[in-house]
Amino acid sequence: MRQRKASKTLRACLCCLAIAATDQVFAEQEPPKRTGLWVTQKISESAANLAGFEAAIRGNPHLAGVCLTVGWKEIETEPGKPDFSSIDKTVTVLHRIGMKYELALKPGVDTPAYVFRQGAQSLQTSITNPHRANFGETVTIPVPWDPIYQRNFSRVIAQLGERYAADPLCVGVVLTCANFMSKEMHLPKTPADRAKWQEMGDYGTKLLDVYKKYTDEWAKAFPKQQISLHLS
Repeated sequence: MRQRKASKTLRACLCCLAIAATDQVFAEQEPPKRTGLWVTQKISESAANLAGFEAAIRGNPHLAGVCLTVGWKEIETEPGKPDFSSIDKTVTVLHRIGMKYELALKPGVDTPAYVFRQGAQSLQTSITNPHRANFGETVTIPVPWDPIYQRNFSRVIAQLGERYAADPLCVGVVLTCANFMSKEMHLPKTPADRAKWQEMGDYGTKLLDVYKKYTDEWAKAFPKQQISLHLS
């Protein structure tokens, strides 16, 4: 009887140890939670004044990371030939500091002109924010589910991943794919804009499919990074 009881106790202990070990493995596999104060930085500004950018980042001891934002047309004017030099220069500064960063690539109004020359479907709208310098200006964005736009945007996402996904300081990327003037999740939405979207059919379903597709594509290009969604 005493031997049987001891055997049961041993099995129970081994079971507890196995569960504890499994929990530890899962805990180690979970990505660390990103906390702290983050700041958004335009690549065009940081690359133009690297010394000033470095001084500003070093001067704020409370910063946990930087969200580097770049317009697609700023780095690619010809299909398949992106120029990452401005991002590289900025990332080099962050490496000297040891600062984490997130990458945000903006399409929308920052889509390269060649995409439209190739025949991508577009939507024309105007800037309605009175606080912007180009208030009232007519601008063009690609229709997010257009195959020509998607082919080009998917390619540059993959190229970004090839260059930065292995960097341990790159801890996140922003889910962009259907955007207007920023990296935030919204499109033109005045009554006139909504009428144009409605003319394109079941735009709600199409838009949802776009987000599903690019959630996967960003995750494939950056498998170790967090995918963040900026809302407004």
